[in-house]
Amino acid sequence: MFVSDPLSKEDEQLYTLHGMWCTSCALAVEGSLKRLKGVREVSVHYPSATLYISGTPAAIQLSTLAPKIKRLGYRLSQLEPMSDAHGRLEEESRYLTLRLMIGSLFGMWTMLASLLIYAGALPSERVDLVVA
Repeated sequence: MFVSDPLSKEDEQLYTLHGMWCTSCALAVEGSLKRLKGVREVSVHYPSATLYISGTPAAIQLSTLAPKIKRLGYRLSQLEPMSDAHGRLEEESRYLTLRLMIGSLFGMWTMLASLLIYAGALPSERVDLVVA
C-alpha cells in the first residue's frame, strides 16, 4: 500500500481489473467508484487493466470495492505480477484476433450474397403479395 501523506490519512492503491473490453468499460468503473464516500481520485488504465484509487483506507480496501465492481460485471483483484499481466493480455489478444477472423469470414459471405442480389444473379429480390 502506498501512503501519500501521513497527516491526511488517505492512501493510494493499485488493483487489477478483469473483464473490460473497451474504454467505455473503464469509464463506467471510474464513474461508479468516484461516487463512493471516502474516494478522492479514481483512474482506470484500460490497456493494462489497472485501477488506481486514492482515498480513506476503509473506502479503498479490496473487500469494499470488489462487490461494487462485481455489480458492474467486472472482477477486481490484487495487482498481478508483470509476468501474469503479460500472459493474460496475450491470451485476450489471441481470443480477440480469433473473434475478428470469424467475424470477417461470416461478414464476407454476407457481402457476397448481397453482391449476387445487386448483380442480378438471383431470380428476384422482391416479394410479390397475393391479394385475394
